[in-house]
Amino acid sequence: MRGRQAFISVSILLGFLATGTGCRKSQGRCPEGFPKLSVTSSSECRDGRIVLSAGRRLTGALMIDGQVVRPDADTVRGLSAGSHTLSWSDPGGCTADTVIFIGGRAFGQRFLAASGVLSRHCGGCHGGVNPHAGIDLNNPCQLPVHAERIRARALAGNPSPMPPPGLLPDSLLRIIDAWVASGGGTDL
Repeated sequence: MRGRQAFISVSILLGFLATGTGCRKSQGRCPEGFPKLSVTSSSECRDGRIVLSAGRRLTGALMIDGQVVRPDADTVRGLSAGSHTLSWSDPGGCTADTVIFIGGRAFGQRFLAASGVLSRHCGGCHGGVNPHAGIDLNNPCQLPVHAERIRARALAGNPSPMPPPGLLPDSLLRIIDAWVASGGGTDL
């Protein structure tokens, strides 16, 4: 796949899909308004996410693949591609289950070009078993985390140029800059 893959717009109403087991409660009806989801795709870096939206602050317990998850601002991050079982329990005891699918995506062309430059020219110090400053530029999953620091050190030389002998040639800096300027993600 090329370029950015947009949200997969999988608006799922929990517990009311054919793949779900529905609402379970010992008495009474389950409230309507279980959260809807938007699901993003994931690269091999476990960067998929689920965004929960209900138009109100969500309360209750969320479990993904049997593990309790505490959504950060109603977003669950760091998910791998594939199928995941999602369970939601509200404070009243209603539980809904469903299966969500996070599609896989390939690394984007800008990311691949920039990661090649960084690995080739910076990975000697920032790579291996004990990378300098704990930054492994040979690991593609760490590059997006450090995109702004890469911009400061490799492109602007702030607070000091990287690599230490001096900045890379302009042709290589343009490759890194194009990736960082477009968002610094793996799918760009």
